[in-house]
Amino acid sequence: MSNLVDLAHLLAARDQELRSLSAEMNQVQSELHLARDLIAERDSEVQRIRAMNSQYVEENERLRAILGEWSARAAKLERALEAERLPNMELQKKIPKARHPPSQSSERNED
Repeated sequence: MSNLVDLAHLLAARDQELRSLSAEMNQVQSELHLARDLIAERDSEVQRIRAMNSQYVEENERLRAILGEWSARAAKLERALEAERLPNMELQKKIPKARHPPSQSSERNED
């Protein structure tokens, strides 16, 4: 009978150990499921950020192209303005001479 009691205790201990392991396994599976959900959420967030970053990069490239075009236009306009300044300066120098031409009649009277 003692062997039967020992066997019953051993069986009860094993049963308790299996229940404990089963509960631990369920807890680990639950944590694994939560971890996978968190990883999936983070992956989605990373993909969203990468897509947004790509949009910013494209917009940045577009704006750099516009800025380059505007800079080229500004440089062209500055060259055109400088090209106009020189003839205008020459004309401004000639204007006083044209307003007050040397009188030829007074030069002849002096002879």
